[in-house]
Amino acid sequence: MKMPQRQPPRSDAVCRMYFGRSLEMKSDFLSLQDIEGREELFHLFELCDALKADRTVKPLAGKTVALLFQKPSLRTRVSFEVGVVELGGYPFT
Repeated sequence: MKMPQRQPPRSDAVCRMYFGRSLEMKSDFLSLQDIEGREELFHLFELCDALKADRTVKPLAGKTVALLFQKPSLRTRVSFEVGVVELGGYPFT
């Protein structure tokens, strides 16, 4: 008997599941100045810990992620590609 595939929760659902509230963040995170206040920063760290502890959660499932870099760096590109794949996405370089 084949087990039905469970749809992985989106990152917003992950936030509600672990913390009981949504994490409304900007779509771009380029520097610490993009974080609004200590509470949002600590919430981001809590989310990272939760995602690291539960590897079955795939917030990027079915999404293609474009990776654009200013300078060519094999180590950086491969690190980001691995991260996107681990989160369930498809890297596009």
